[in-house]
Amino acid sequence: MKYSTDPRSVLNMFLSFEPIRKEIESQLMDSKCVGGYCSFCQSETTFSFSRTNAFWTNLRGQFSCSRCNLENRFRFLLKSIEATLGFPIPGRGLVFERITPLYRRLRDNSESLLGCEYFGPGYKSGDMVQTARTINAIGDEKIRHEDMQNLSFEADTWDYIIQSDVLEHIPDPNKALAECFRVLKPGGVLLIACPIYGTEETDPIAKLDVDGEIQWVNKPLYHGDPMSSEGVPVFNNFGFDLFDRVREAGFSRVEIGFDYDPLERLVSDNNPFPKTLMWPVLVRAYV
Repeated sequence: MKYSTDPRSVLNMFLSFEPIRKEIESQLMDSKCVGGYCSFCQSETTFSFSRTNAFWTNLRGQFSCSRCNLENRFRFLLKSIEATLGFPIPGRGLVFERITPLYRRLRDNSESLLGCEYFGPGYKSGDMVQTARTINAIGDEKIRHEDMQNLSFEADTWDYIIQSDVLEHIPDPNKALAECFRVLKPGGVLLIACPIYGTEETDPIAKLDVDGEIQWVNKPLYHGDPMSSEGVPVFNNFGFDLFDRVREAGFSRVEIGFDYDPLERLVSDNNPFPKTLMWPVLVRAYV
């Protein structure tokens, strides 16, 4: 895992690597189960994936390890967490996950961790919520609701905050980033793993009108959601200007974390459309 304060140079590096990437990922697609190394398990293992489309299979959410059952986007984030914070993770942490395998792995490797979910506009941040879906996932336990745009916490509360595929579903990501900055302690760190496309500018997908209703400004797009069978709407397909947004929220140091390791099955999403190709990159920012 490497880090740089110059995201554009990393983007250019990946673009120059494109012919090799295509060849590597074409070979990986030839088998449903391939051997490799899991950095989380720290052992050799086998990875599996399922073809989701005859035209294109998104590799970013594939290659689940047969030992830990974590797909590559989770293993990529955990690799950065370990490199940034260490395992076990010291201090107080907030993660915008609660019922996923990622949360369970973080909980088992953290000194103090709070997981939360977003249940919809009918709740206010700090509410404790239970639904049929949460009962099915974790049993008889209430989960804290938090709206990242209006967090319930006091300033300087957390040593670190972790987001995994959340920010693209926030109507006002700039406000959400400012809130994360507010509740982090001095020296705290924010880690954001979300779809970041190999383009300079963010492509807006939707916005909320004055009544709070979704207005699509591009083709409607939904992602899978562990909290709902209906999926969750996407508001932005982020380009590399996301790093500028994080910097403008007040963070003193903003870095791109990146890796490309076919042995660990940390690869791109294999998107055939150049403007929407996603490399394995994330945001690391310090207060």
